[in-house]
Amino acid sequence: MTAFHHRIKTHTVWQVRQPFPGIYVWRDPHGATYVVDHSGTRRLAPSERLSPAEARLRRALFDLAA
Repeated sequence: MTAFHHRIKTHTVWQVRQPFPGIYVWRDPHGATYVVDHSGTRRLAPSERLSPAEARLRRALFDLAA
């Protein structure tokens, strides 16, 4: 994690978790969720478009490292 990313997660309302080595899950101030890994950054579908099972999985991934 760079100094820039450290400042974002420490001094703003962005949140970051690392559920597995090399995989980061970021949540922005508006609730959008992004997965960052060796292949790049991907925004996950908005929560309102998820099935209940997918929503539970997303919460579990984000909260796993909390």
